[in-house]
Amino acid sequence: MIPESDQDRLDLVHRIQNHLTKKFQVYSGKDSNGREYDTIEEMWRSEGFFNDNVDDDEEKVPQWYNKSHSYWETEENVQATIDGMLGGFAVLSDRDLAASRKFINEVMDRIPILKERIESGDSTRSCECGAGIGRLTKGLMLPVGE
Repeated sequence: MIPESDQDRLDLVHRIQNHLTKKFQVYSGKDSNGREYDTIEEMWRSEGFFNDNVDDDEEKVPQWYNKSHSYWETEENVQATIDGMLGGFAVLSDRDLAASRKFINEVMDRIPILKERIESGDSTRSCECGAGIGRLTKGLMLPVGE
């Protein structure tokens, strides 16, 4: 969810920037088109993440979101197959699902009531919001619950 106010957006960008700077010593970088930026904030501003450069009449959806949406909805860019969704690495699907199952099992071990409900067959609901082709839903979530 994209924060509504520019101040909230700026706070989010600064938290990300501070984390990357601290953990990876990232201070500047390039985008996928090769444009260089001194800060992460500068990059987000150029992508229209902040409302300060949008007229009231315009829809306040950042440019990067529209670009991403257009990319993923175009079949020539990404085929609606496991191989397409994983960028040509369909061979990793089983390993990815196994690692995700391991993570879910670790979570269930820490939340005994959840584990009891799943093992007893009680209705357990889950939500996977990847909006892909259903690979995670079918291979990971449905075996655990509805």
